[in-house]
Amino acid sequence: MVGESSPSPAVPTVDDLIDEVREKTVEQWEKTFGRAVLVGPRPLTKDDYGGDLDEEEEEEAENPWSFQTLAAGIIPKTGDDPLTSFRIGEVYGLKKATKGAFATTLLVGRASSNDVTIDDNSLSKLHARIKLADDGTMTISDSGSMNGTVLNDEAVTSTPVVLANGDILQLGNRTFRVYEIAHFHRLVGRLP
Repeated sequence: MVGESSPSPAVPTVDDLIDEVREKTVEQWEKTFGRAVLVGPRPLTKDDYGGDLDEEEEEEAENPWSFQTLAAGIIPKTGDDPLTSFRIGEVYGLKKATKGAFATTLLVGRASSNDVTIDDNSLSKLHARIKLADDGTMTISDSGSMNGTVLNDEAVTSTPVVLANGDILQLGNRTFRVYEIAHFHRLVGRLP
């Protein structure tokens, strides 16, 4: 029905993809995820701490800024590539949700109407825009978000900057690694 949006698909975890990588080609993954993906650790919840929390642990569990440091401390490192640390990470495909007049611009934010919806209150409803050029180049610009966009420790403004494989992208309080789809497919295929 016109005007109704379908619910966002569940965000896959890296573990969800390990068996699937052996069954699907890079081209099939590109149809599913798009040209690239954002991979990052999921925010920790109280359940990750197991048992009762003291006041400091309670604050850390509720503070989205702390999840990455804490996650890095509890997830075993299995290699040099950051992906191998993110076995319980989340994967967001950089793919246009619908075809239309703005088919080369992906909207990223917490609103379900975005192409990439990240359900986190530290992101603005419309947080950033990622432009996909015909030559394979990807650029990102901030959409005037409250908590900002940072690429490789540099603040992103409304002026587009190039996104490349391996970049570290921070949207609000969430931190992601950018992987081109072929590189991501190879990395997941190497995981045990």
